Amino acid sequence: MTDVFITQAYRTPFGRFVQDYAEYRLIDLVAHIIHHAQWDFDLAVLGCALTAYVGQMPLHHALLRAKKNPQLSGGVVSYGQSTGLFALEQAYNSIQAGNVQNVLAIGAESLSHSPHLIAGLRQGIAKGMCLVSDHIITDLLTEHDSQRRLSEVIESFCRYQNMEREHLDQYVLEVYEHTLKNLPVLKQCIVPLDPLEYDVMFDDLRPMLVEGMKPIFGVEGTLTDAHIAVWADGACGVMLSNEPDNIKLMGIEHHYDEQLTQVLPGLLCKICQKIGWKEQDVDILEISDFKAAFPVQIAQIYDYDFDRINPMGGSLTLGWPMGAASLMHVVHLYHQLMTTNAKRGIVLTYAGGRHSVGCALEKM
Repeated sequence: MTDVFITQAYRTPFGRFVQDYAEYRLIDLVAHIIHHAQWDFDLAVLGCALTAYVGQMPLHHALLRAKKNPQLSGGVVSYGQSTGLFALEQAYNSIQAGNVQNVLAIGAESLSHSPHLIAGLRQGIAKGMCLVSDHIITDLLTEHDSQRRLSEVIESFCRYQNMEREHLDQYVLEVYEHTLKNLPVLKQCIVPLDPLEYDVMFDDLRPMLVEGMKPIFGVEGTLTDAHIAVWADGACGVMLSNEPDNIKLMGIEHHYDEQLTQVLPGLLCKICQKIGWKEQDVDILEISDFKAAFPVQIAQIYDYDFDRINPMGGSLTLGWPMGAASLMHVVHLYHQLMTTNAKRGIVLTYAGGRHSVGCALEKM
């Protein structure tokens, strides 16, 4: 079986919702990533979670805008919060199949251009009121079987896990400190996009206010706004190759469990079993933290210090461009392995619908 290596990992700064990148559409963000690829590639794969209002064949047009052959397009994938990792998986499988040598996986999202939708308008509205829905909330942040918002699901998750608010507050404060501490490394992985040279989301945060925030779901609730990531715009790129390099992609795994509480722990166990690692041998864990409960749960189960989790910051401090967020964790892990003594790292992301996706990286 062909070994696959990461030869480049980079991203744009993440722009604040309807602010910094309001003038950029999805193809502009993707074209910027393509333009900054350091090597020629045989194929590109794009992950984009929300596909309304992005236009036909967005990757095709982004390649044209970056002055690349549109025949390099390997298509667009969409799979909830783990969309970027699905693009990475398709790139990985293309190399494993022996069809190509270098593939660029891209995760991108322009939430500022995500539309509002009017259900039933095409059939006509005879009289009365019509329902206008937010594309982001309706199609990504609502469970379609129960029609519950994801925040409500996570509130129940916290109570079931006996997770106290203090644990969530502690994670938020520590990941904020991680971001500030590793800002020089963070800037190394960023290709500036006017008007931003690096992430500014954490400049807006007020750590001293975290512990005083009111719970979202009543006085007895656990979650506050500090535990939920803010929407953002941005894009990430990861170049894969069959040419040996410093960082090896050990594989990509999926896990599904009816119990939400087992979705990420089950994935971590599955990844470690497949490649022969022990959970305590992992130096760095990158865990999707658009909800703080996910990394806190893994830390509690495996007795991890927060220093090992998202050491360059996560969505809570940098922003959450949904289609790019999962690939952001791969970009960050790559640069942590390249610049520190750490040798092994794992990425865990929650896709939605009790489904998780993750991967492992090892320094050779």
